[in-house]
Amino acid sequence: MFFLSSNSSSAKFVWSDKSSKSSRRNSLQSPICLTFLDTLPIGSSIGTVVALHGAPGSHNDFKYMAVLFDNQQIRMIGINFPGYGYTSGNENIFFESDRICFVQQIVERLNLDKITFLGHSRGAVTAMKLGLINKVIIVFHL
Repeated sequence: MFFLSSNSSSAKFVWSDKSSKSSRRNSLQSPICLTFLDTLPIGSSIGTVVALHGAPGSHNDFKYMAVLFDNQQIRMIGINFPGYGYTSGNENIFFESDRICFVQQIVERLNLDKITFLGHSRGAVTAMKLGLINKVIIVFHL
């Protein structure tokens, strides 16, 4: 479950696992304050790129690409995984399945469609699996 606390280009949500459609092995002891980059919060008719960083990393790893996408009116969501970037950590989130569940909840909460997943390093594995879950044809790995 996410609670919007800012409507700026760097949005913040508080996350817990209670509303996910995905099954979870562990429940979170405390919510996570998620900070992510949203270059076009009103959405894009062209589509949305969901950028997933490696370990270590943050949404800033995609700062130059964000400008290119923005110039083309393509929305980019730059995720900060728990414990990275500006997102608080949680000791119960460390498996790949946890990262997938985390991103999937963001996709569902933001009601994204026409999604392209872009992954760098460890984020590429997450991007590929999310592409399968969401029946996305294009997945980029850097």
